[in-house]
Amino acid sequence: MSLTSALNTAKSSLAAVQTQTALVSRNIANANTEGATMKYATVVTGAGGRVEIRSITQSSNTTLFRNMLDSTSNLSQTSVVQNGLNRINELVGDIQNKRTPAALIGKFADALKAYAASPNKYEFARTAADAAKDAVTVLNEGTATVDKVRRDADDQLVAAAGEMNKLLADIKDLNEQVVSGTAANRDITDLADKRDQLVAQLAQYVGITVNVRGNNDIAIYTDSGVTLFDKIPRSVSFSTTQPLVDGKDGNGFRIDGILVTGDDAMMPIKSGKIAGLVDLRDNVTTTYQSQLDEMARGLIAAASERPATGGDVTGIFTSVNAAALKTTSTVDVGTFAAGTLANGNVLSFDLQLGSTTYKVSGEVSATDLASSTAFAAKLQTMIAAAVPSAGTGTLGTGHVSVTADATGKLSLSADGIGSKLALGISNFTSKATTAATTNDVTAKTGGLLAATADTTNAVIPGLARLITLSSAVTIDATKIRDGVNVGYNATNLGGFTDRLNAIQNALNAVQSFGMGTDAATSGSLTAFAASSVSWLQDKRSSATNATEYRQTLLDQTKATLSSATGIDINTESLKMLDLERAYQASSKVLKTVDEMLKTLMDSI
Repeated sequence: MSLTSALNTAKSSLAAVQTQTALVSRNIANANTEGATMKYATVVTGAGGRVEIRSITQSSNTTLFRNMLDSTSNLSQTSVVQNGLNRINELVGDIQNKRTPAALIGKFADALKAYAASPNKYEFARTAADAAKDAVTVLNEGTATVDKVRRDADDQLVAAAGEMNKLLADIKDLNEQVVSGTAANRDITDLADKRDQLVAQLAQYVGITVNVRGNNDIAIYTDSGVTLFDKIPRSVSFSTTQPLVDGKDGNGFRIDGILVTGDDAMMPIKSGKIAGLVDLRDNVTTTYQSQLDEMARGLIAAASERPATGGDVTGIFTSVNAAALKTTSTVDVGTFAAGTLANGNVLSFDLQLGSTTYKVSGEVSATDLASSTAFAAKLQTMIAAAVPSAGTGTLGTGHVSVTADATGKLSLSADGIGSKLALGISNFTSKATTAATTNDVTAKTGGLLAATADTTNAVIPGLARLITLSSAVTIDATKIRDGVNVGYNATNLGGFTDRLNAIQNALNAVQSFGMGTDAATSGSLTAFAASSVSWLQDKRSSATNATEYRQTLLDQTKATLSSATGIDINTESLKMLDLERAYQASSKVLKTVDEMLKTLMDSI
């Protein structure tokens, strides 16, 4: 090797060592920077034995990076739901504070029981009124909490759209620098790290996949396949939902003009903060709201009152929107058959209305059997005169409506408050004449058939917001005992307990609950309220466990990725020692060449 070649080799070696030393220094400086990868130089032997830096590259592991993005998206989704459930629990679901709807409905039931034991003591009446007010308040406050959580989620969706657009714009700038730098063989490793960090931030909002193409160009898609970035960022948009309607989904989230959330989404996203916020706003909170609404409906129905004439009315509990409380039970009970009854026949059957069974009986005349309309009118009169199987008095008019259509089909209907009333007829008997003492097997029922109305109740969206305590009870707590709109205690007896017992029985009676509550579908109101508490606690527990698991998974994935591509101080220190030795060796070669050249020049 000539002295010139040796000199060029030593000089190029020193330059390569300088570049490598700078890389090691950068690595050490970024050792504690999250997302920073290890940079290293690719060293080759060039023409004439020169030492050349062919390229600056970085450690990478696409599988671990993809797993890290997925874990980030999944964690963001469950964290949002968990935080929302925690907020609801803190205000209305914490069992420890004894302010859950279930606890306060139970407290009201206990107060009624104590009042029934001492119906002449006003302090017990006042305690029952206060307990009723507390039950109303917790339902009102629970709804306000749900409203706040829903509104906050919707507002966060607005902010998320803006933040995603900014991230995509920044990714575009960095991606252009990376692509142009790669094409020009410049060191783009720090730019690539910054781009990856922005991609990881983007994964917090929506599950994504990243495709790397020539010159380190990238394209980003949602986990459902919608394009987020391909050369240029795609628009992310969301319009705030005003107002948020009870029981209705809010506005949908759009990416590149495509709806990606909601029932109408053709390509719905599956993970990320956006998916979590939409789930919280449109599913989790609305389900809990429906439970509160059903509790409100159950309270109103249990305390509803039945006047002497007309449909049921509200009692202790009422609503700002009284029209929403009206329910109608309807049942078809057969088709009029004129030839099966004759003038003077006595028809009897049982009528079920709410929790009371009434005995219905009456003699039909030829006029009553002239048409289905006339027969329906006769039945109407008979039902109004019906007597309860246990008790005194008659049912009265306006409680049950009997109609016949053009084909002779007979129907019964009854209006209730909050809950549909149990309604049906059964146990028919008929006698040939009034004097007959035994059933006439040849006499029929005019076409009537045993039937029972469907009493499946429906959620009244937002009812828990509208439920109120009757102002009459606020003024005079004894109205709980005596009736608010119906005077049950006409003689003002201090020991009157019928009404108190009736409300207790209604609270404990089995009823159906609306679909979509994810709680008990049937049972007593107190049992339903308890199932609502269980639902909330189970939902929180599941969200907490999922969040903790996904946080652990993300931490482990990051640690593994850092171990595979990150910077290790010990390794970099050893590299620095090796580079010092290389520097010393190259310097020694230069010194030797210098001395040889000096000797050569001196000899000339």
